Amino acid sequence: MTTSGGPIAGSAGGEHAERFTHLRPLLFTIIYEILGSATESDDVLQDSYLRWAEVDLATVRDTKSYLAQLVTRQALNALRASARRREDYIGSWLPEPLLLDDRDAAADVVLAESVSMAMLVLLETLTPDERAVFVLREVFDFDYDEIASAVGKSESAVHQIAHRARGHVQARRKRFEPVDPAQTAQLTEQFMAAAATGDLEGLLSMLAPGATWTADGGGKGRAARRPVVGAQKVAAILMAMFRMAQRLPDVRSETVNCNNAPAVVFFRGDHLELVFLIEILDGKPPANSAPVVVDQPPGQLFRYSGGGTTVLQQMLIDLTGETYPAMLQPLVLDPIGMRESSFVQPPAEATIERAAFGHREDGTLTPGGFTIHPEMAAAGLWTTARDLSRMVSAIIRSCAGEPNAFLDQGLAREMLTPVSEGSGLGVFIDKSGVFSHLGGNIGYRCLHVGNPRTGHGMTAMTNGDAGETICSELRQRVASAYGWP
Repeated sequence: MTTSGGPIAGSAGGEHAERFTHLRPLLFTIIYEILGSATESDDVLQDSYLRWAEVDLATVRDTKSYLAQLVTRQALNALRASARRREDYIGSWLPEPLLLDDRDAAADVVLAESVSMAMLVLLETLTPDERAVFVLREVFDFDYDEIASAVGKSESAVHQIAHRARGHVQARRKRFEPVDPAQTAQLTEQFMAAAATGDLEGLLSMLAPGATWTADGGGKGRAARRPVVGAQKVAAILMAMFRMAQRLPDVRSETVNCNNAPAVVFFRGDHLELVFLIEILDGKPPANSAPVVVDQPPGQLFRYSGGGTTVLQQMLIDLTGETYPAMLQPLVLDPIGMRESSFVQPPAEATIERAAFGHREDGTLTPGGFTIHPEMAAAGLWTTARDLSRMVSAIIRSCAGEPNAFLDQGLAREMLTPVSEGSGLGVFIDKSGVFSHLGGNIGYRCLHVGNPRTGHGMTAMTNGDAGETICSELRQRVASAYGWP
């Protein structure tokens, strides 16, 4: 566990130091959310300051934007450099807890939820680029051009990375409203009292049936290598831990603020042995996805919503009385000529025999080769690059009003009219009117691009989480080779 704060090397006076110190809480939080390690964040912050000290301030138009981009690049370098160490790590990898000073919260970090342990654990599931883009856009609301410069991607690619990262986070975030801070502190006290006094019944009454104990010894201390699931098992671990602590005269515990939530720390003498954080929710049973609500007038605001798409899927099923695959085959796939495509889940044996199995970012095979998604409209299409190109062509011809086109011209043009943030209906649209979508499921990244004005288009499909770079590079090379605008 690390405390935030600390001096900046070489910060004794000067405008460089003044500007950097003023923005330090923001910069530290950006780095910490990308790395999940306060110790490494301090190192990156120091290194970033040394680089900043060499910058000619006359060339800096916006200090906040410049420094945010600088620390993001340095944090991404550090994250990629540690990737192999994390892959070889034995046991669960948890973010490093951050001890906050309640007396001077402004000196620590900027936002509360974004540095919660639950959010940091969730961010660990994103790729480095997704994590950086999500933090800069969703947490700190930087513009897309600023983020593009920070991560070394095109603005269009950043739009789609943000879209994908937002979807991953929304799909995985627990669907509860947090309890207010006073009640959280009270529940933490009750929980720890029950554990310390051996009140098994009291503990079980406060643990969700699927409660999970996840431990990380940092490669130094003893810790369970795998998460322990189940209220009875977690309660047994807690009571054993407290019994052991009570038998050792030099062990003491105290409640502190870690990551903007109550936490219990155990000391043996003056040495910190254990940080114990509890995720306190409003007590509702776990849900697999967020409730879908309508809280804005249609057509006024863009939000990623795999859940919303799934609701539309169910509406069509309810209206027609058909399964989604059976409905989409004659309605969409056959008219477009997508004869190698299907929404059938799980896929037929013939599809599996031809399928390219997915791979994670580290190159390992996706467990089982691929994942099966009940959200068929949002994530269930099995297809080929040739069929995907047919879809792009169908949209372009529909937009042009060609005879016997798949869509009505007015509907096609509405589909390609941006609502906000360059988003249309199911696609992203850049300033020149080119539509595209870069996305994928676990183990796959795919891209399609179409230009209604010129009739040009392309598709790229990869069977790897790291395929986004290949897709973006192919797009640039194809555009250059054919002289696309």
